[in-house]
Amino acid sequence: MALLLHLLLMLASTAKGQSIFDITTYGAKPNTDITQNVKFNSINNSIVKDITSLDSQNFHINLFDCKNVTLQNVTIISPESNPNSDGIHVSSSEEINILNTQISNGADCVSVGDSSKQITITNVTCGPGDGISIGSLGRYANRTEVTGVTVKSCKLINTWNGVRIKSWPDSASAYTASDLHFEDIEMVNVSNPVVINQEYCPFDQCDKKVHMY
Repeated sequence: MALLLHLLLMLASTAKGQSIFDITTYGAKPNTDITQNVKFNSINNSIVKDITSLDSQNFHINLFDCKNVTLQNVTIISPESNPNSDGIHVSSSEEINILNTQISNGADCVSVGDSSKQITITNVTCGPGDGISIGSLGRYANRTEVTGVTVKSCKLINTWNGVRIKSWPDSASAYTASDLHFEDIEMVNVSNPVVINQEYCPFDQCDKKVHMY
C-alpha cells in the first residue's frame, strides 16, 4: 500500500529567526541547515500531494534515492532573484511522477540529476525561472546514466530556458542521457526554448576542457 502524505508547507528559509516555521521550537539545533525546504531520502511507494512550498533558499523539494514516488498538486513559489532555488530536484531515483504542479522560482522548475530512471513530468506549469532541465551531468565519477525521462503537456511562461540538457565540460566519467521524450510543450515568452549545453560550468567550478569519448 502506498504512503499518502498531505502537507501544507509554510517554511520560509530566512535568517535570524524570521522563519514562518521555526524548527528550533521542535528540538532542532539553532545551526540546522534549512536552506532546502523538503528532502525525501530513500522514500518508496509513496504519494505526496497538496504541498505548498514558499521562499526556499535552495531546492524546494529534493528527492534522493527514491523509487515509485508521485508528487501531485504541488505549488512552489519563491522570488525570481533567488539563485539555485530549484523547484523539484530528482537524483539517484527511479519511477518518479511529477503531476499537476505550479512552480515559480529563480532556477530550474524541475531538474533531473544523474543516476535517475523513468521520470515522468506531466501538466507542470513553470514561470518565471530556468525551465525544465536534465543535469547537470558528469560532475561526479561514481554516478550513472539518466534514462527514460518524459516531459509532456507542460507550459513554460516567461522562463529563461524552456527544456535543457546540461553536462560538465570536464566530466569525471562517461555515461549517457538516453530515452528522453519532450511532447506537447507550450512556451510563452521563453528566451531559449531548447538548450543542449555541454559546457555547463556555473561559478567557474571547472576547467572547461571538453572530454571526447
